[in-house]
Amino acid sequence: MIELPFFEQRHRAFAPPLPDVPELPLDDRCRALVRELAAGGWLEHAVGELDVRTLCLARERLAYHDALADFAFAMQGLGTGPITLFGSDDLRSASQTVLHSIHLTAKSKYSSSVIMCSVSHLQTGQ
Repeated sequence: MIELPFFEQRHRAFAPPLPDVPELPLDDRCRALVRELAAGGWLEHAVGELDVRTLCLARERLAYHDALADFAFAMQGLGTGPITLFGSDDLRSASQTVLHSIHLTAKSKYSSSVIMCSVSHLQTGQ
């Protein structure tokens, strides 16, 4: 399928590492999957310039690997898609900043606190 003519080389090269999350209670596993997706670079394809072909490849690969990982990825896109498509420049920039914070802190046990502080800073400017 990847050899079809509407895929470009960047689509053929798309291969971020798959998230590896142990079995945990459902809510904890979802949070862990989002952290792993951020650390692996997956969420960069759900925020910012959207490429439908890459989104389709990401969802197909994640769903084959782990349906919950696909769900976690899709939820990030559903939350940020309207901002990407219709948000002001400031709002789009803020969503990129939050994504960057998630990516930087994905492996940290303090990641939730860091992300909350980042969001608070974006909202208040402090």
